Amino acid sequence: MKLILAPSVEEQTTDRHKLAMQMFPILEEALNLAMERHKTYGSSWKKRGYMGSISWMGAKVDRLLGMLWTGTPNPDEKVMKDCALDEINYCVFFELNRRAGNKWGPQ
Repeated sequence: MKLILAPSVEEQTTDRHKLAMQMFPILEEALNLAMERHKTYGSSWKKRGYMGSISWMGAKVDRLLGMLWTGTPNPDEKVMKDCALDEINYCVFFELNRRAGNKWGPQ
């Protein structure tokens, strides 16, 4: 799959390119958050492998569900945004661990 951040003139009007342009700032923000957290936590995402990533993904979903489905009045926008960006990063950590064959963490 080709990344289309520098599309041809013809590609600039496609829905695919429009979606990429909508997604890019969010993915960039998630990457920046991961880099910031890396300063504090290092490569701790490797410690429990991709199975640990699944657990962290579940915790973030539970937190969002708790705020939005149980009727938290005026949920904090920053907390929701951080949870969503963390979820993106946990999905990437899952895939990085999976590709490295790191199921449960370093043995």
